[in-house]
Amino acid sequence: MKTLKNEVTSVDKLKEDNNELVFSYLTLRNLIGFGGVSLPIALAIFPSRDSEYYGFEPSISDYFYTDRGDILVVILCVLGAFLITYSGYNWKERLLTFIAGIGSIGVAFVPTMQRCKDCLNSVHTNSGGVFPKLAGTAVHFIFAATFLFVLAILSLVFFTKGRKENCFNTDGTLSQKGKRNIVFKVCGWIIIACLVILGLYFIFKPDLKGFPVIYVFESIAVEAFGLSWLTKGQTLWSDGEHYLLKGLKGLTAKK
Repeated sequence: MKTLKNEVTSVDKLKEDNNELVFSYLTLRNLIGFGGVSLPIALAIFPSRDSEYYGFEPSISDYFYTDRGDILVVILCVLGAFLITYSGYNWKERLLTFIAGIGSIGVAFVPTMQRCKDCLNSVHTNSGGVFPKLAGTAVHFIFAATFLFVLAILSLVFFTKGRKENCFNTDGTLSQKGKRNIVFKVCGWIIIACLVILGLYFIFKPDLKGFPVIYVFESIAVEAFGLSWLTKGQTLWSDGEHYLLKGLKGLTAKK
């Protein structure tokens, strides 16, 4: 069974090397990664209202009720669509990306409770999302936690798969694959750590005097998720020349 899995992985890797899966795999991975990295930044730059949380909203989800509500919903839904349609190396990976995609869309469709009374710049204000009766309930937090937790598992378990010897060069130094595996593990554990910290925060509810602890640790987790997928798409620590440059050269050569 293990030999069969290695053969399947090797075939897929060969297809990637031969540009057969470049746009269906690497590009989709990078789009997912860029979506994750851009989300907290797009929400936080140049806020339209003053906030008692050092200019930020209490959490990423709270931007649903601000002028950034459309940005939040669009990015989450696009990420969800990308994750649902992503084809992993086996059914387990496909199932996990499907669950993560549902989690992402679920966060957009079932928002958190509206906390700011002066959030009047969004079409989502007082709407409660697609399922208003569920807004602000535990369902929102289940979607959000599932989304991040599954992404952590993907990074820690599935992205690091491959033959151990491929992680080292002939001189014993780390190969690009080995470096990517380190990034995957660091990103995965960062996401897990952020979830644990947020869980403790919700349990003990310390008074941090307006510090947006939920937004900060959600953002760190989302940035780690984005970095992991950009690395998986070989925009970072790629094997040789970036695949887009390779493809461009191939098109130029054909002309």
